[in-house]
Amino acid sequence: LAREGTKVLVIDADPQGSLTISLGFPEPDQMEYSLATALMKIINDEQVDAKQGILRHEEGVDILPGNIELSGLEISLIGVISRETILREFIRYARESYDYIIIDTQPTRDSLLLTNAINAADYVLIPSLCEANSQESAFRTYALCNELRNTPGSHLKGVGVILTMVVKKAATTKIIRDQCKQVLGASLYKTEIPSGLSVNMSVTKHLPVCYMAKTQPVAVAYGKAYEELKAQLAKMGVN
Repeated sequence: LAREGTKVLVIDADPQGSLTISLGFPEPDQMEYSLATALMKIINDEQVDAKQGILRHEEGVDILPGNIELSGLEISLIGVISRETILREFIRYARESYDYIIIDTQPTRDSLLLTNAINAADYVLIPSLCEANSQESAFRTYALCNELRNTPGSHLKGVGVILTMVVKKAATTKIIRDQCKQVLGASLYKTEIPSGLSVNMSVTKHLPVCYMAKTQPVAVAYGKAYEELKAQLAKMGVN
């Protein structure tokens, strides 16, 4: 998206700060300002500057980092009125400055942070490792999205699931793919991301696989997945 000239903000809503670390900021827990800081301001009814704490990445995207403070914030959210829409309120402040806002969440269903992210989203894309445990988790998250989609105030227009770390010759791959098609139907992406060492290398070097190993199958597949994502967004009128 950034390479096409759009303004992109990525929000790390994972207490582990995995997105923040992957983009080259190795110590998110040491940061004075993070997503937790911004959300706490909203909870306390304080003025929020959506540009405060934003980091600039060399790819041309902005990032609002996440860190361990989000774990404490999630506990604080339990007693808050409208606790499932606090992130949506922050998005309202940030939206005018960006064409796209991408939220990365922790991989767990029972989380107020995940619920907040879904409630703030126009579209949800669920990555699922091509293995049984991850498949069941993806199904549960998919069901949660459809449940929240029907709640008042939701503007979630679609949900997709994409299989990752796919080993095409593995005996279980066809079984898992067929089960996903049966449960998800058209929501399952046609594109699959194959397994490959280039992904681990790209994470270690804090470089996108589409730059570091752009001719490798993994990078090519991510390019196709991006085109499929754009087609889904266009179909729903999300831009």
